[in-house]
Amino acid sequence: MSYQFISLQNISKTYGSKTILEDGHLYIHRGDKIALVGPNGVGKTTLLEIIAREREYDRGVYEQAKDLCMHYVPQHLPYSFEASTLFELFDSYWIEGLEQYDFDRKIGTFSGGEKRFILLCKSLMANPDLLLLDEPTNHLDEESLNYLQRKLKSFKGAVLFVSHDRTFIEETVSDIVELSEGSLHRYKGNYSSYLEQKERKKRKEVVEYEKNKREIKLLQKEIKATSFSKKKPSPPKDSNKMAWDKWGENHQKSTRRRLTQAKEQLYALQKETLKNPKKQQVRGFYFSPKQGVGKRLLSFHSLSKKGLFHNIQGHVCEGDRVLLKGDNGVGKTTLLRILLGLEKGYEGLIDIPSRVSLGYMRQDILSSTRTVREEVDMHEELLRKELHCLSLHKMIDYPLSGLSMGQRKKVMLLQLQLQNPHVLFLDEPTNHMDFETMHNLERALRDFSGAVIATSHDRWFIEHFQNRVWHLENGTLVEEKI
Repeated sequence: MSYQFISLQNISKTYGSKTILEDGHLYIHRGDKIALVGPNGVGKTTLLEIIAREREYDRGVYEQAKDLCMHYVPQHLPYSFEASTLFELFDSYWIEGLEQYDFDRKIGTFSGGEKRFILLCKSLMANPDLLLLDEPTNHLDEESLNYLQRKLKSFKGAVLFVSHDRTFIEETVSDIVELSEGSLHRYKGNYSSYLEQKERKKRKEVVEYEKNKREIKLLQKEIKATSFSKKKPSPPKDSNKMAWDKWGENHQKSTRRRLTQAKEQLYALQKETLKNPKKQQVRGFYFSPKQGVGKRLLSFHSLSKKGLFHNIQGHVCEGDRVLLKGDNGVGKTTLLRILLGLEKGYEGLIDIPSRVSLGYMRQDILSSTRTVREEVDMHEELLRKELHCLSLHKMIDYPLSGLSMGQRKKVMLLQLQLQNPHVLFLDEPTNHMDFETMHNLERALRDFSGAVIATSHDRWFIEHFQNRVWHLENGTLVEEKI
């Protein structure tokens, strides 16, 4: 067994009535590459913060190796380093991975993906014993993502990260730890192995659940039948009354004993309260554009934006699934916002038929003191029904700032669904989403009859989504053959 860095034993953490972790165990050794996964809002960031010593836990035993060097890169990047230049941050004009960056430029002027990559490079350069990373792949372009993947695979220490990037997890990890309903479950292997092990576990749980149900039914039937036979039977005529009375008393005792045993067995089985592993299928997202607008939904010609792109053109038709790709900072989000009419200061022509409606999921996440009820314009009964489908029904009166990033993303998708758009503009749609939400979104996009233009660095999503590719590079927009 390799050297142990972290030991969590019987760790528990609650927020009010919500249990984040109940008697959880986790051990991290040198060389471990662990992905921490689980549904949105389950408490993955909280667990990382507990391990990083940035949040208290309620009870349990936390043990840490002596002189352990630990680096934590949070999901929300600190503002404190944005006023510095790259040179001031690193005290050098050359850092591996950042060779193409301007070291005299203020960090705050870089794109979100570039800023995240800079902070990741700083942590990697420190070469700690343990790296804790919260959503490290969000907003990274392909080159930065591949670099991070290579560095983590060759990293000699241990890594624990939260990510929903299925390809990144597949290629990087030695173990997957799932946090669900207050419990931690560890699976050896990568993402594919995790799915196989979970499926085997689920089949076993189904067998146990069905066996439990059958045993409960039989015991209830036995208790009912025995209850009717508790009374001492009447003796037949001309029988030995004393002998019959003795037999009757023994019969009653035996019946009471059997009844007590059956009730104890039933209580024990019901106490186990096995949860039905046959998950109920609920409807996820759906997008239903109004019909009768024609095949071509959008086109643009001679479009230019100073410093980003010049004289570009393109069009979108019904059924198109356009991936807009390019390095961080080349202007992908700017192009989306121009086509949506949200960005000024450009030259060129954009043609969108008057009956075509556009929907936009922006990259930055909703953050407000407004509640979910206030944020989503929908009749309350219908809203509760929709929120139930998204596992958010208990949070209708929560402020958005009180939801996890993934839960806020679900609210944004619900708002987008209400618009019934003909063209969906999705800027990094899978960031912060758990696996189930991603699956539901991918299914909704497959069924969508309109068009989609999306930026994404999620390789799994890209592989299953695109039928056209626009590459924004060196100020030009080129359609690639796929």
